[in-house]
Amino acid sequence: MSRTNSRGENLMLVAISVFLGLLLWVQVSEEQQVQKVKEFTLAIKYSNLRPGLVLVDQTEFVRIVVSGPARQVDVIDSEDIQPEVDLKNTGRGQLSLPIRLPPLDSELTASLSRSEASLRLEEVRSVVKTVEVEELGQTVDDLRYDGSTVQPEQAKLSGPASQIARVKK
Repeated sequence: MSRTNSRGENLMLVAISVFLGLLLWVQVSEEQQVQKVKEFTLAIKYSNLRPGLVLVDQTEFVRIVVSGPARQVDVIDSEDIQPEVDLKNTGRGQLSLPIRLPPLDSELTASLSRSEASLRLEEVRSVVKTVEVEELGQTVDDLRYDGSTVQPEQAKLSGPASQIARVKK
């Protein structure tokens, strides 16, 4: 009789184990299927800028929405999805170039608020200008103005060609 009782207890324990296993499996599979969305607004990294060129009026930020299983979305941070625009093989002018993201895990998807960055590349120009003191206004009666001295006598300005062209004096 104890052998039959033992067999019945074993069957009961097997049934309970299978039931608990199924409950655990349902819980874990639900966790894996929970989808989550995370949003980032990140600065765009511009790489491979040729010497002698400068970025002007570029798109600075892009919004990125990452979605996927909650357990993966929760651990992603801004360094994992740094948006980048490659300026290799580009010359001066108004450009629209694709914004790239690093590869993500196959279960994650990322969407960008814009697929291209708008920018203008200009040549860097330099100009040397003489520093002048412009006398404005009047002195107080008790003071006498004897002129001015300038140190340094010249200043070198460097920047985008369009902005350097605007410098008059």
